[in-house]
Amino acid sequence: MFSTQSLILDAEEFSDAIADHLAKLLSGLTQHPRKARDLRSSVFVSFEKLGVDNPARDQRARAFLLRLRDQFPALGYFLHGDPPTYHLRDVSTAIAMALTGGQAMGDDFVRVHASLQDHGAAFGITIGDDDDVLDEVFVVNLLPMVMPREARFRAMRALLPALLLALESPDKLMKASVREAEALWDRKLVEFPSFAAFAAAFQRSVDTAS
Repeated sequence: MFSTQSLILDAEEFSDAIADHLAKLLSGLTQHPRKARDLRSSVFVSFEKLGVDNPARDQRARAFLLRLRDQFPALGYFLHGDPPTYHLRDVSTAIAMALTGGQAMGDDFVRVHASLQDHGAAFGITIGDDDDVLDEVFVVNLLPMVMPREARFRAMRALLPALLLALESPDKLMKASVREAEALWDRKLVEFPSFAAFAAAFQRSVDTAS
């Protein structure tokens, strides 16, 4: 939705050296503005080769991402933010947990998320990108628990394409889409006779809010 491509940066090990290497790769894109703009909101920092699917759940991954952020504060410009994966949200959560020793609260998340956004937006300006899409990415990647009402509707609208796609491609995509829809909405899947009915009602709510 926010990106037309994806770039996966695999962490080969949990080390400062690897984190610094990835930071250097990303910061080096300032020399290639067009390529950098093309990669806005497209990058996954993956720990799957190390057996970690969500960095917020692993102390080593959290420390790695904190190091990466410290070495390249504009990291948020590049992080993938499409629903229902919300990689940007996971990274903000992971960094907040690293800074607080693993017990991050909503305010901790908001501070980290806002810092990533501010530095990302500033980086965008240096490469000729003043598009407001980045703001939308960061709004959509807020934790539902800290979203104001208007942001919640924007997040529902962003999630809708993935929810409808899940009608054709169920399993993992459906589970993730439903989980996020329930967190944003005031309805649950169990209230409906089928997933199709749930998705249709969700779409009506989005259309009404629009």
